[in-house]
Amino acid sequence: DLSPHQLSDQARTQKDLAAFLKSRSMYELMPESGKVVVVEVELSVKTAMWALAHHEMQSAPLWSSADRKFVGMLTMTDVLDILRHFHAHKLNSKAAATGKISQILEDTSVKEWRAFSEDKTPDRPHSFVSVSPISTLYEACSLLKDHRIHRLAVIDGEHHVVLCTVTHDLILQYIVSQFRSNATLFHHQLKDLEIGTFRHVITVQPETPLIDILQMLAEHRISAIPIVDAAGVLLDVYCRSDILYLVHDQRYDDLEIPVSAALAARGVPKKGYRVLTCKQTDTLKTVIERLSVAYENRLICVDDDLYVQGIVSLTDLFDYFLREFS
Repeated sequence: DLSPHQLSDQARTQKDLAAFLKSRSMYELMPESGKVVVVEVELSVKTAMWALAHHEMQSAPLWSSADRKFVGMLTMTDVLDILRHFHAHKLNSKAAATGKISQILEDTSVKEWRAFSEDKTPDRPHSFVSVSPISTLYEACSLLKDHRIHRLAVIDGEHHVVLCTVTHDLILQYIVSQFRSNATLFHHQLKDLEIGTFRHVITVQPETPLIDILQMLAEHRISAIPIVDAAGVLLDVYCRSDILYLVHDQRYDDLEIPVSAALAARGVPKKGYRVLTCKQTDTLKTVIERLSVAYENRLICVDDDLYVQGIVSLTDLFDYFLREFS
């Protein structure tokens, strides 16, 4: 637990960071060049998902030519739900002739899926959430937090142009490079701060069927599940973004394979590592820097023997720093 002095330092740091975010606009965060994928809602679900996988994008704004406006985002949560739903219903009338999920995905438009999804998941944001280039970073962080989303489009509203997509890791990189603070809070160990999930952490073993993991990701609304051996030692992690490897290879009917096989098909990530870890004795500064440098969304917290103790995500960090200023 933090002492009264440390709690005061924490509150001051949160206030300083909030002030910093309120003083900076999205213009300062936007890259000089980049790639944005926009999906027309009349496209098939199969084509839309493949576009994400092909361009290695985890989200895409959805455009309706009929309405002449952006109507939402296609995200990894959608891809997860699509695969789960059609796997469970692959014996329905549409799939009877081929028995293949691929054909159902080809026959279903993004617009049709959205209509179905909005009815089944009313608690999720289905409208298009965006900011303008002159919006502040604080506004962006607040929208990400309030809507429980991980990606936010920056829009030139006058010309209906998506300029870029903002994520927690992009904001964190900017904070690390630009925000200066002498606060001792950043030198406190993780174990002294209420950041991350350290109770009821879900783990699975390599032989767990992939479809079971997809169900867990959806039902518990989490972004990753550590893979451990029979003794509980960390081996790997399966993330929502790993679903793109299935989509890229069009292995829609391979959801019963063990997660170990799915990870083997993924190969070694381009970033050169499989799992980023931290320890409860690491300082907050160490955790922040590790996440910002690695372009990663989470760290798996382990002990000296690599037993999983918890998970610290970017969302956890932003919730911690902005909790008093919602």
